[in-house]
Amino acid sequence: AGELINRRPEALLGKHIWTEIPEAVGQEFYYVYQKAMTERVPVKREAFFPPWDRWFESRMYPAQDGGLSVYFTDVTTRKQAETLLAGQKYVL
Repeated sequence: AGELINRRPEALLGKHIWTEIPEAVGQEFYYVYQKAMTERVPVKREAFFPPWDRWFESRMYPAQDGGLSVYFTDVTTRKQAETLLAGQKYVL
């Protein structure tokens, strides 16, 4: 996520995600985060993030300090390829 908000990833360590990326509040990732935090379980999810017009895979893991370790991967290119292939399947 650091590159997407023009910050080095290390600069985000220890920061509160909703302060750093306030446009994420109310998006699907927000609710996935709440589930991981409340239930203290690892969660992996792919979802579209409208504020950035991108698809992301998020992986969230409960940390021993009571917080979460959160990792995002931009999967937009793969999702676009999957959509293109699905459309071509119907043409054939």
